[in-house]
Amino acid sequence: MATDEPDLTLDLYEVKETGEYKSHTDELVRQHIISGFVITVRRTIAVHGTYSKTDKTPTSLLAYRFKLSSKRSTADRRIRSLLVKLRFERDPKEDPIDDPCVLSYAPAEKGEIAINETVEIHNSSSSSRVNPSIGASGVKLSGEIAKQSGALYEKKFYTNIQAEKLKSSRAGRKGEDLVQFNLTENASQKDGVVDTFGVVAFVNRRDAGDKFKVHMDIKAEVDFRYTVGEAWEKVTGHRDKPLQVNPKDPNVAKPDGLETCEMGKFAESDMFERLAFLHLPESYNVTKFYN
Repeated sequence: MATDEPDLTLDLYEVKETGEYKSHTDELVRQHIISGFVITVRRTIAVHGTYSKTDKTPTSLLAYRFKLSSKRSTADRRIRSLLVKLRFERDPKEDPIDDPCVLSYAPAEKGEIAINETVEIHNSSSSSRVNPSIGASGVKLSGEIAKQSGALYEKKFYTNIQAEKLKSSRAGRKGEDLVQFNLTENASQKDGVVDTFGVVAFVNRRDAGDKFKVHMDIKAEVDFRYTVGEAWEKVTGHRDKPLQVNPKDPNVAKPDGLETCEMGKFAESDMFERLAFLHLPESYNVTKFYN
């Protein structure tokens, strides 16, 4: 799903004194150089409309892609956990009752997701020497000919996921204004979580023309595996300047089958959850095992 939306880069810093992140000081820039982790965020979908033809409540559909990478090219690292929080707030900030509320989100529920790469063919071969022998009937060849066989292997990669919507600390709102996604590695595989991750949020707004902000908080637990021992880091990222959304702007990458006057119907369809995985290469297949 092509889009001209620019990428947003969040540097992840390890702040041992407080465990918190603030984005624009020289000291934290130096810490980022040491930590070396960044998360690239891209808004892949932004569509605005109404819930239905009979329910004219203003609604917005947003999707974001997150990709975590490290500048430590020599480090063998895995991401043990990744927590992404999105909080929605009216712009300009007024009474909490005016803030957007989360209606639906994806990936949803609690369970396990398997991301399968393309099926791979692994060939095995065996051969033995062929011995000629001379007899009354002429030359005979004895022995085994070379054999080659192929086996299909489906490489599966599992990530545990838990998602939920919550109310922030501001009282007086109508519904949940925050949605969080928590990814953790599979305990038996210990291969880390996927380093690219998509989220979708469907929110309602009080007035059709209301601008709103999206506050992002990201935390990750990272393992650096060296030749001797292991080193662990917890890195966090917070965007001091939230992303701004203006419903009057042109829609970005409207999904096929979505009618802006019937957005609630789309949010209840299977296609809604698939939006979280559209950024993956075509060679990947996603299977869900929700509890």
